[in-house]
Amino acid sequence: QDHFQVEKESIPMEFQPTVDRFSELVSRLSAMQAEKEETYQENQRIIADISHDLKTPLTVIQGYSKALMEGRVPEEKREKYLETICGRAELAAGLLDSLFEYVKMDHPGYEPDRKEMDLGEFIREILAEKYSEMENQGFHMEVDIQESPVLFMADAKLFRRLLENLLGNGVKYNPPGTTIYVSLEEKGKQIVLTVADDGVGIPDSIGRQVFDPFVTGSAARTSGEGTGLGLSIVKKIVELHGGAICLVQPPRKPFHTEFQMKWGRKG
Repeated sequence: QDHFQVEKESIPMEFQPTVDRFSELVSRLSAMQAEKEETYQENQRIIADISHDLKTPLTVIQGYSKALMEGRVPEEKREKYLETICGRAELAAGLLDSLFEYVKMDHPGYEPDRKEMDLGEFIREILAEKYSEMENQGFHMEVDIQESPVLFMADAKLFRRLLENLLGNGVKYNPPGTTIYVSLEEKGKQIVLTVADDGVGIPDSIGRQVFDPFVTGSAARTSGEGTGLGLSIVKKIVELHGGAICLVQPPRKPFHTEFQMKWGRKG
């Protein structure tokens, strides 16, 4: 861009509007090039991370299956080896499923299958399904969903995934005894969904990248056995429905982690 700098004082006044438009065009092209480079670097990082995350379970599968085929595993350990192979295969398949879902939703032409529903009732049904499972794991749940219907155009399958990912984070990265909070209310022309917990919390240093793909570890709290795509998928689902999500920092008491999603009403 530096090569296209023009001293405006050195050109006739009647050409200055043309030069201004040309300079603006050059600036926009430079910005587009920078954005393209950033996207390329991000894609390279995702490829490297997915390769790394797949390599670990596949190496175990390869090693254990070879040992079984060569008869190097004692009879009393065969079942344990087979269980490990099966578990690692499920982990690899889950990672690929999450990646496929992430890439599919990232496509510019992707459209969710949205139909009008009572969002409050829909969320209640999902939480009722999850309640026993979470209680058996030693977790508590507090639900505050307004009684009057919250009519919303939503893709039921995607919204189920959104809730499962957020609830999964709360359980996976917190100790038993943690309480998971879910609330839904209409505030003026906004629908506000909050999923929070009083567990270990997320450090400020991680908070800014928590929705990026492959931000993993207990601090980042991504779901899916370390796939690092759980919260990235949540963010995409929220945005595909015309909303926004944020990690509230600092969270409101008694929360230690608080995800808040908002959708605006038209009119």
